[in-house]
Amino acid sequence: MEALEKIIKRTHILFLNKKEVTLLTGRDYNDGAEKLVETGVPLVVVTMGKDGSKVYTEAGQIHQPANEQNVIDTTGAGDSFAAGFITGFYNKKNLKECLRQGNKSASTCVTKFGAFKGSEYKYK
Repeated sequence: MEALEKIIKRTHILFLNKKEVTLLTGRDYNDGAEKLVETGVPLVVVTMGKDGSKVYTEAGQIHQPANEQNVIDTTGAGDSFAAGFITGFYNKKNLKECLRQGNKSASTCVTKFGAFKGSEYKYK
């Protein structure tokens, strides 16, 4: 983390999964995400597979449960989640709704082998 600290401090939204938070910070994902916020990242978004996702801010954390799906393949799920979240963020949705959109996008992605075509999911 020390080697990346200058870059991390310039990051507005950092997307990581639980394992990546632990690898980056040397802490469990919850403590690690809070440490990243303390370092200066305004929004740390952590994907947690079947446990959903969380966003961490200076004000606290928000959890959104996962959409239940028959998971076939997780390829592209993280990128799909980020696309859904960013779409909500760009459209000035609240953070809970951004998580919901990210989860919805990722849950659609995992029902097939490989990443899905963007046209299959319509953001609302």
